[in-house]
Amino acid sequence: MQLNISVLFKHFFSISTHRWDRLNQSLKSKGMLYLKPSSQTRWSANANATKALTLGYSEITKILFEMYYDMNENTNTRNEAKNIFYQLRTREMAIMIVTWNCILQRINLTSKTIQSSTTNISIIVPLYNSLFDFIQNVRENFEIYENESYLIVEKQIDYKCKRIKKMLKRYNKV
Repeated sequence: MQLNISVLFKHFFSISTHRWDRLNQSLKSKGMLYLKPSSQTRWSANANATKALTLGYSEITKILFEMYYDMNENTNTRNEAKNIFYQLRTREMAIMIVTWNCILQRINLTSKTIQSSTTNISIIVPLYNSLFDFIQNVRENFEIYENESYLIVEKQIDYKCKRIKKMLKRYNKV
């Protein structure tokens, strides 16, 4: 996933006011965190996007599915919705969403604490060290993120099976 799906997802909805409104109205009606327009100056927007994606995962996939089958949408929109929908509906993607959400929330919290006017300068180094240790331990906590990914999906999604690559045999004429 990296942040590509988050960016793709956000771009898909923000490029059209119709899609943006449809997404945010659906998320607001369910009382969920909704997306705000992208900001080049606020990197924490990525933390907010992954949080909204994590909390509203099932609702967002439902909207993408509806857009994919909505004949009133143009073909490009339907194809993009289908591609994002199928990318989101993999076990790997669910794990990456949960993992990135956890990482970005921690970075965002540390950043806000450091930027606070009431923060004592003596705690900055321990905060950075704590953040460094946290990021180092993310890999060791894979099972935790995998288990959390089961909570955001409505039904069991398996890992994506890769096609077995076969070498073509070429015969030389003698």
